[in-house]
This record gives sequence, structure tokens and C-alpha cells, in this order.
Amino acid sequence: MLNQAEKINITDSLKIGVALGGGGARGLTHIGILRALEKINFAPEIITGTSVGAIIGSMYAATLDTHWIETRIKKFINSNEFKKIGLNRINIKSEEDQSFLHMATEFVKKTIQINIVNESLGLLKSDRLKDALRYLLPVRKFSDLKMPFFCSSVDLHSGKDIIFKDGNLLDAVLASSAIPGYIQPIKYKGMLLTDGGVSRPIPAQLLIDNGAEFTIGVSADIHKFNPIKNLNLIQILGRTEQITSKKLSKFNNKILDIFLEPDTLNLFWGDFSKIDRLIKNGENCVINNLEKLKNSYQKKTKVNNPSNYEI
Repeated sequence: MLNQAEKINITDSLKIGVALGGGGARGLTHIGILRALEKINFAPEIITGTSVGAIIGSMYAATLDTHWIETRIKKFINSNEFKKIGLNRINIKSEEDQSFLHMATEFVKKTIQINIVNESLGLLKSDRLKDALRYLLPVRKFSDLKMPFFCSSVDLHSGKDIIFKDGNLLDAVLASSAIPGYIQPIKYKGMLLTDGGVSRPIPAQLLIDNGAEFTIGVSADIHKFNPIKNLNLIQILGRTEQITSKKLSKFNNKILDIFLEPDTLNLFWGDFSKIDRLIKNGENCVINNLEKLKNSYQKKTKVNNPSNYEI
């Protein structure tokens, strides 16, 4: 628990930016990260997100209230909108680190005929995710947000990153969080958009490109790869997807001032049953990195007078 004495008092302020990565349910740690950053005077002035990071990030940019976000997500988990997404039909008690690709394929094998799947763009129509986002997001336009927010997606036609910063917020977050193989790609202005985590697991460069002077990235990856059981092609493809994502996330550490990796419990991406623990783990991650945050900020501002900071 953070107290008054643990706050970092800043006299020479830089614009703080936070980049939130993907990871499904594991991204609920983002709520705790943002809450703890507020408590130590490190609340972001610009926020970027990919996949679930885009969802949490846009909710925060709209409200600046992590308690509202927590309450809203808990209500969502018990809503019809959540049930329509279909996560309750996937066995979340299977291997902890199963990927989007592997879980989607297992779902297909159990519920859909192969000849139908071959013609399908995803297990679920994007409308179901859009209904969920309507429930979660309190505003519909970027212009209604209380702080700058950016999110990314990937165009499957060209392979290019597509950055959203204005216009329809709902469409932007939808495109950024369309999980490949699970949610159908989003048709948008002649493009076919999918989850931004495909190329930007943590959208760190977006912070720098849009004026952030002190950057914090948050990973919601799994921390431990378990040995593969029942080795097959799908397991191999799923594991390679996970490794690629984790390596790309680590790469961001080179351009960020701070790279945070909260304990995600190694949860399956669709297991939303441990929201309280994940939020707490996010808060604890900031607490455990207080000294690192202070020292990094001092270095960035080239402030040598320790009286400017108090922990």
C-alpha cells in the first residue's frame, strides 16, 4: 500500500507517457499500474495502447479514474455482452500459456466443421466485440477524451501499422483489439485491420512520436514458458507466436525510460476470474520499482539536487 511518504515530488516536470501492451485478461494489471502511478505523482499525460492495452488506455483517457474502470469491467464480466464474446466456451483451465492461435484452433476443432472454418475470417464476428466496447467505453470520439490517446492496428493487406489518434474511438479500439483467428479482421477504408499487437506488442514509439518526454512501458506477457505437451503443429505455431511477442516487447525496453513487467500469474488470456489479484500485482510492480522510477527520472531531467525529489 502506497502512503504519502512514498510519493515522488517532482519540481522539473516532463510530459509522462505510458504505453500499455496486449495480453487479454493479463492486461488487467494495467489498472493497478495506472492507479499506483497516480499515487506517486507519475500519472500519464499521454497514453498509448495495443489490444487490451488500447481498451484500458482509452477507458482511462476518457475518465482518468481507475476505480471507475475496475467497477465497469467487473460489471462487464457478469454481463450478456461478455457472454456473447464466447470466452466461456473455451476451456481456460488448459495450459496456462496457451496463445490466441492455439486456443482459437482448439475451439474450432471442438465446435465448427473444418470446411466452414476454411472460409471464415475469425471465430466471432467483430460486431460482438464492438458491442462489448460500447458497454465499456463511456465516450465515442477521440475529441471527447480528457487526455491524448493513441492506439495501433495492422493492415493485413499491406502489412503496415495503422495509427489511430482522432475520429471514431470505438472503431479505433475495435481494430486494435481484434485478436487474430478469434475476432474477424475489421474492414476499414479499404483495409483489413487486425490486433495491433501483431507488430507493436507495446506501442512505445507512439509515445515518443507524440511528445512524451518520460516514457513508461507495461508488459502483460506471460513470464514463464511451460514445456509443450502433446506436441503438434498448432502447439509449435502457438509457441512461436508467444516467443515473437515477448521478444518484440523486450525490444521496447531499449527505447523506453522504464519498462514494467507486473506479475500476470501466467494466466491464460481469457481468464478474467482474478481481476483483484491482477490489479494488486500492477500496484505492487510500481511500488517495487519506485527507486528505479526516481533514478531514471532524475537522469532524464539531469537534476542533481536530491531535494527536488522525496520518497
